[in-house]
Amino acid sequence: IAANELNKTFRRLTSISIFLMIPAVFSGLYGMNVKLPFADDLHAFSAIFAAVVISSFIMVWVFRRKHWL
Repeated sequence: IAANELNKTFRRLTSISIFLMIPAVFSGLYGMNVKLPFADDLHAFSAIFAAVVISSFIMVWVFRRKHWL
């Protein structure tokens, strides 16, 4: 029983860490000093923020569908 509860805890922590990885990847990519798409666009922040939010919601949906959250 204890091993099963530990497995559930680790599954939830792994899901949360993957969920938090999405904004870190976007901010890491756009934090580099290289030419990037949307770098000079007026609405770049809004587009990137929307991409982060949408991809995060998709990940939460997938995790809930697989009963990982």
